Amino acid sequence: MSGIEAAGRKLTVELYSPEAKRLFLRHFNAFQRHMHFISVVARHALRKVDIDSVEEQIKVAMEEQVAFANAALSRAEASCREHGITSLAVYAVPPLTIDVTLISPFGRSLHELILKIDQLMPMLETLALDQIATNTTVFAAKSSAKKWVRRVAGLARACAGQLGNGVARASTDQSSSRDSSLSGATNCEQSDAAAANPATSNCLP
Repeated sequence: MSGIEAAGRKLTVELYSPEAKRLFLRHFNAFQRHMHFISVVARHALRKVDIDSVEEQIKVAMEEQVAFANAALSRAEASCREHGITSLAVYAVPPLTIDVTLISPFGRSLHELILKIDQLMPMLETLALDQIATNTTVFAAKSSAKKWVRRVAGLARACAGQLGNGVARASTDQSSSRDSSLSGATNCEQSDAAAANPATSNCLP
């Protein structure tokens, strides 16, 4: 990713459904930037325990969304088997093929979640075409799938913003501490510690 100094693993992504394409283009790179700020940039200024807490929140949220995706895939596959469906609907538009660089385990997890959604979409389309599922049911399932990505992307964005405020406060207090030292002040440790301890328990978007 441009603008981020981080090692990464390159891979080529192919997405077929319009839903997965839009989710990837709107959220993937931004999510990776937010996670880089949380895991790397903010860690230099804030307490380790606070960064670890935020990462754990996002990890748990990601695992929940992946579980939702796996359950939806299992239900759709079971419905296809039950009705003897052996081939799925295909998209007339060519797939989106794009080279990406994964720079954290969180980016890999979001990438895998989007791939699961891309796998689910043609199953839902097939069930609707064969009149096994209603258009209303399929629309609701698609809407739920989009929320799986939006939830973790929104959480990462909110937490990065909150930690960014903490980093700014810590930087301001460090500058004040240096100024105070020059004028004869000898102890700023308590104010620095307070500035470096932003609340991380309500990072929900």
